[in-house]
Amino acid sequence: MEDITSMSGHASQSAVYAVCVTFTLFMALIVIARICTRTLIAKQTGVDDGFICVAAVFSLMYCITTYNQAEQGMGLHVWDPAIDKVKMSVFFWCALWSYYTALGFTKLSILMQYVEPFPFLHPLLTDKGI
Repeated sequence: MEDITSMSGHASQSAVYAVCVTFTLFMALIVIARICTRTLIAKQTGVDDGFICVAAVFSLMYCITTYNQAEQGMGLHVWDPAIDKVKMSVFFWCALWSYYTALGFTKLSILMQYVEPFPFLHPLLTDKGI
């Protein structure tokens, strides 16, 4: 049995790089597949596709800022002299804002998908009202 006290609880920089890049590439493939399917096969795009594309851009920004955080010292011990705490903090706040913006646009995309199967929601989104 592994001794739990020997685990540091910190992710290495290489693990941060690998997870960040892998899941961002996976996200990009899924969004590209969705847009290609909606434009080429279904020939019907909607507002939800626009929202998910904006979310993908902010998710890419999140990956870039997280990658830069790792370059500035995320994943190292705080007493390591290689850490630039000011730059890492700036990238942290940029990552925070881009993450929550991507999350918000993803949720908006999901909400807009609900409009299609439920026609009674259409008047709420038009100029005419109910």
